[in-house]
Amino acid sequence: MSDKKVLRQTFRAKRQELSSQQQHDASEKFAKHFLKSDLFSRCNTFACYLAFDGELDLTPVIEAIWKKKKHIMVL
Repeated sequence: MSDKKVLRQTFRAKRQELSSQQQHDASEKFAKHFLKSDLFSRCNTFACYLAFDGELDLTPVIEAIWKKKKHIMVL
C-alpha cells in the first residue's frame, strides 16, 4: 500500500473518532483563526471544499468570504 493511501486512511480514521461536537468545535476554532489572519485580509479569491466524511466544515469561512464580497471557488 502506498504511503499516501496509508496516511489518508489514518487521518480518516482519526476524524471519524471525533464526536460531532468535537468536529464542530474544530471547525469553529479554525474559522476564527483563519478569519483573523493576514492571509484572509490580503487575499480576494479563495478555494474551499464542502466537508465530507468528518472533514472540517468550512461553512463559516465560506459565509464570511461571501459577506466580504470576496471571490470563492468551491471544489
